[in-house]
Amino acid sequence: MATVDPGPREIFCHLGPAVFNLRNMNPFQPAGLLFRFPLLHIDRPKRGDLLRAFFENVAYAIRGNCEQITAVSGHPTDRLWVSGGMSRSPTLLRLVATTLGVPLAVGEVPDSASLGCAILAAVSAGLHPSLAEAVVTMVRTRAVEPDLTLAGAFSERYLRWRELSASLQSWTI
Repeated sequence: MATVDPGPREIFCHLGPAVFNLRNMNPFQPAGLLFRFPLLHIDRPKRGDLLRAFFENVAYAIRGNCEQITAVSGHPTDRLWVSGGMSRSPTLLRLVATTLGVPLAVGEVPDSASLGCAILAAVSAGLHPSLAEAVVTMVRTRAVEPDLTLAGAFSERYLRWRELSASLQSWTI
C-alpha cells in the first residue's frame, strides 16, 4: 500500500488541475512551484519532492471541486469514482483518498472510455439485456481507503494551498 505521509517539506504546486471557477478564469494567471525560503539554498528538493507537490496539487484541486459540488447539491461526497490515467498510481490514489477523507472506487480497467464503448457494444450485440446489467457484469472496481491518521495534516496543507491559490488569483502577467 502506498504511503502518503506529508513529510516536513512545504512545497506547493500550482500547475495543472485547479479548483474550477468560471468567473475567475484567466489564461495569464501565473503557475509554478512555491518553496519555503531559503529552501533552494539550503536543501534542494529532489525530483520526487516536485512530483509529490504536483500530486498534492491534483488531490487539492479535486477536494476543492468536490467541496463546490457539495455546496451546490447539499450532499457531501462519500465516495469518489476514479478511472483513467490517474488510477494507475497507487500513491496518487491514496493521496486523493486521504485528502478527501473518503474512499475511492477505482476502476480495474483504467481505460474507462474503451470499457464504456465495450459495454455499449455488448448491449447492442444482445450479450446483455440492458445497459444497467452490462455495467453490473462488466465493471469491476477496487477500494482505496483514506489514511485517516493523516487527514488532519492534509487538511492543514490543503488550507495553506487554498490561501496561496487565492493569492495567485490576483497576479497577472
